[in-house]
Amino acid sequence: MELRTVALTSLALLAFAANSLLCRQALAPAAETAQAMDPYSFTLVRLFSGAVMLAVLTLLRRWLIERRVSLVSACPSKDSKALSVNRSWLRRGAALWLALYALGFSLAYVELGAALGALILFATVQFTLMTAALVQRESLSKRQWLGFLFALTGFVWLVLPAVTKQSDASNISFIGVGLMVVAGIAWGFYTLAGRGSLDPLKESRDHFAASLLWIVLVALIFVLFASLWLDEITIHINLDHRGLYLAVASGALASGVGYALWYQALRYLQASYAAVSQLLVPILAAIGAALWLQEPITQGLITAGSLVLLGIALMTVKSKP
Repeated sequence: MELRTVALTSLALLAFAANSLLCRQALAPAAETAQAMDPYSFTLVRLFSGAVMLAVLTLLRRWLIERRVSLVSACPSKDSKALSVNRSWLRRGAALWLALYALGFSLAYVELGAALGALILFATVQFTLMTAALVQRESLSKRQWLGFLFALTGFVWLVLPAVTKQSDASNISFIGVGLMVVAGIAWGFYTLAGRGSLDPLKESRDHFAASLLWIVLVALIFVLFASLWLDEITIHINLDHRGLYLAVASGALASGVGYALWYQALRYLQASYAAVSQLLVPILAAIGAALWLQEPITQGLITAGSLVLLGIALMTVKSKP
C-alpha cells in the first residue's frame, strides 16, 4: 500500500475517532444537572457545518487551481470507471446513506451506551463491507483472512467487558439497536459509494448539501413511524452554546474534512481493507477519551490495540512474490 494512501486513511480514521468524542460530548450531559443537545438539532448543525466547510474548501481549491497551483489530483483510479458503473445506485444514493447514518447514529446514542453502540455500529459496518468484498470477488489470502480475524478479535476484546455489564436484555433498547444497525449499513453503503470517486472534495460537498434535505424527510418518517407504533413519542429541541460548538466542530472538521479525506483514500482501497481499517476507530477513540476525558488506559485497551494493529498489518502488507 502506498504511503499516500496510508496517510490519507490514517488522517480519516483520526477524524472519525474525534467525531465520536465530539458526538458523545454533545449528546451526553456535561453534568448531572445539564441537558444534552437533542439529536435532531445536533445532526442538522453537524451536516450544515460540514456542507459549509466543504463549500469553502472547494472554492479555495478552485482559486488555487486558477493560479496554477495543483492541490489534489482529480485523475480517476484505474478501475474507477467500472466502479461508478457497477455501483451507480450506491453513488446516486450517497446523500441518503449519509443522512441515514448521521441521524441513526445520533438517535441511537440517546438510547444506547457508548460501548454497546460502538459494537453494533462497527460490527454492522464490517459485515456490510466484507459482504461487498465477497460479492465483488475480491481475492483474500489466508493471511489476510487471519488478519481480519485478529483485528475483529481485538475490537471485540475492547468493547465486550463494557457490553457484558448490560447483561440484562430488558435494559437494552431494541429501538436503539435497530437505529444503530441502520446507521452501520448506511455508513457501509456510503463507504462503497466513495470508491472510484473522481473528485472526492466536490462530491463530499454535494453529498453533505443534499443530505440536509434527506434528513428532514428521514426525520419525518421516523416521527410518523414512532407515532403509529409506539405508545408515546416526545421530541425535545434543546440548543445550548456548548452543544452548538461541538456540533460545528464535528460537522466542519471531523465530518466534512474527515469524510473528504476518506473518499480520497477509498480510491485506492479494496472494500476488505476499508472494512478492517475502520476497526481502529474505537481504539483511537478510547485513547482520545483517556487523554481528553482522563479515562484510564487499561490493559484490555493495550491488548485490543495490539491485536487490531497486528490484524491490519497482516491485511495490508503484501507478501513477497
